[in-house]
Amino acid sequence: MACYALCAYARCSHLLRKRNTVSQAAYVLAAVAACAHTAPLWRAMRFAHTPAVAAYVLAAVAACAHTAFLGSIRLYSDITTMKELVILGTAAQVPTRDRNHNGYFLRWETEGILFDPGEGTQRQMTYADVRASAIQHIALTHFHGDHCLGFPGVIQRINLDKAQGPIDVYYPSSGQCCINHMFNTSLYQKNVEFCEHPVESSDALVELYRSDALVISCAPLDHRVQCQGYRIEEPESHTILPQKLAEFGLRLGPVVGDLKKHGELVLDDGRKITLADVSVVRPGQSYAHIMDTRPCENAIKLAKGVDIVLCEATYLETEAQQANEYMHMTARQAAILARDAGAKQLILTHFSQRYMSLNEHLAQAREVFPNTRVARDLDVFAFPKRTRSSENSSTSH
Repeated sequence: MACYALCAYARCSHLLRKRNTVSQAAYVLAAVAACAHTAPLWRAMRFAHTPAVAAYVLAAVAACAHTAFLGSIRLYSDITTMKELVILGTAAQVPTRDRNHNGYFLRWETEGILFDPGEGTQRQMTYADVRASAIQHIALTHFHGDHCLGFPGVIQRINLDKAQGPIDVYYPSSGQCCINHMFNTSLYQKNVEFCEHPVESSDALVELYRSDALVISCAPLDHRVQCQGYRIEEPESHTILPQKLAEFGLRLGPVVGDLKKHGELVLDDGRKITLADVSVVRPGQSYAHIMDTRPCENAIKLAKGVDIVLCEATYLETEAQQANEYMHMTARQAAILARDAGAKQLILTHFSQRYMSLNEHLAQAREVFPNTRVARDLDVFAFPKRTRSSENSSTSH
């Protein structure tokens, strides 16, 4: 107890004098919370007449301090902006001791997308510290149970927590009857609005949603039932080059905002400059979500140039014939897709229960596409930083 209390006090005192970053502020919150929890328990120590009781009190203090620290980290993750993929489950068809049904949460700055919530997703969200209030979109690839049986629990949890709506739900239109049933699986109080977006089968890439932060698109895949993959991308922006501004007698300031807003600017001397004259394009980050499918052209389109492609790898090459029959992919085929699409990183998931180890999946994929990772339940994959201009003197706004 003394260790936790003294560490909390020391860290708090130090950082209150030096609180110049958000992460340091989070530590301060942790320290204060730990001290707040410690105070009443310290008083309880006076009544600990036996070593056993004292041990229980010490354990309680340790738990409180640990909880306070984790709470501060959660607060930090809530108030900062980031892009990361949280793996909630990786099992195909049947969950195993180590792999939950599918479930993937994409945290994209201030927006969150839940993909394919299979059975047990709500509990996995608790383990991964993904709050129901963080979900603004739910995207279903198709209506096989391992991709949607967790949907009723998730939507009821969203209603229970009275999360801010509306929540957009995207799904293949052929599963409308399934959606209708899942929204009414059991009795619950409906506090949150859900906007349904059934998608008709089409060969084209269809845009579903657009904001300043992201664009959500989908395209059909090649499976036994109507199935669609998703592409999430950040709109491109511009990196302003101060030296280019200087050529026009301008400096960084309000003029940059006007230039970005209107795309061009007329100077006092009559000259006109465009955004392209003083900037370089800064590509946005992107993600592709490709589940149950055989190799197909649309899968490559969805994954074209993305930072991360999450792709099913149900089978190994020894079961390639079965993969084709059941309209799935092998790990090697997923790697070929990533290579042909020019993706930067491949993450394999959706593994058959027959495989206890995933080492061979990784080995077969890396023969084709070296930058491959195997997803495991509760893994978190951070997106790389956005690429910037090679100009060292450039400044982004």
